[in-house]
Amino acid sequence: MVFKPRDERGSQMLKIGIMGAAKIVPRFVAGVKESGQAEVTGIAARNKEKAQKAALELEIPQVYDDYASLVNAAEIDLIYIPLINKQHYPQAKMALEAGKNVLLEKPFTLTLEESQELFKIANEKNLFLMEAQKSVFLPVMAQIKKWLDANEIGKISRLAINDFRPHTNRESWALDIKEGGGAFIMHASYPLSVLQFLFGTGFDAAKGIYWSSEENKADLDYEILLKKAEIMINISLSTRLDKPNTFIIYGEKGEISVPNYWKSNQASLIKNDGTVEEFSHPMPSEFSYEIDEIAELINKGKKKSEKLSPEMTMTTVKIVEDLYQEWFGKEWPNIK
Repeated sequence: MVFKPRDERGSQMLKIGIMGAAKIVPRFVAGVKESGQAEVTGIAARNKEKAQKAALELEIPQVYDDYASLVNAAEIDLIYIPLINKQHYPQAKMALEAGKNVLLEKPFTLTLEESQELFKIANEKNLFLMEAQKSVFLPVMAQIKKWLDANEIGKISRLAINDFRPHTNRESWALDIKEGGGAFIMHASYPLSVLQFLFGTGFDAAKGIYWSSEENKADLDYEILLKKAEIMINISLSTRLDKPNTFIIYGEKGEISVPNYWKSNQASLIKNDGTVEEFSHPMPSEFSYEIDEIAELINKGKKKSEKLSPEMTMTTVKIVEDLYQEWFGKEWPNIK
């Protein structure tokens, strides 16, 4: 795929089309603009008036009549899909079959089988396909990995993540497992992707419990326990409380602490002897680093990121699917 040069330096601009007018779209577009390596050139939505409104507000030059028109537009290089969960698989499949690179919002798909099929299509058509997970591309994560690789806190035995998301999606579909809703499926990608980025793909064991306000409604709070070699990992999430979000890695020589880890620009290395090393940097948009990575990879002809590989994404999907089968019954993966 060939891109039009952006400026006198010869860098090339990735042209992005957006499928849908979800609440996340303005922040995504801001990240694209901050990156400077791509531009949003088109948008389509089920309601064309919504697409036109978003295009006007976000300075997107082209509004397409429908999703099919968007994915078949020759001028678009990559389709970004931030639709409701149940629409991720069918719309991503349509975009791939139309020959488009795809950035697919989390949760990537509802089932492992769907994920495997999408990656198979992308591989057969030599296309780029990745889950939209900004967290692993943040500079703070690269710094944490440097500290870990340098053995700054020694042997790690425990890791604790406490998430409080009182503003999580409360639309009817998001509270119904039959519609692909649930707190775990919507938020699992953040901790599971970051953990795999830092410690390697896969986990040795995964267990979990959940709380729901009504029978047959989706999970609102959950506790997940993971094992990775000798590291015990606890992930706790509540949509009912508004408290500080923490991510702490415990080692024999100290700990690493990150606030709001999924969008953070700071971290602390705290040694047992009392010394503290702080890392921080300005960050106008937490989305720009992900866009930088995607544009660079596609310009180089690469079809996947080593920071967020297909195997990492499929590990996340499988853990969610397995636990939802356990929590809600074997019928859960049969959602269509």
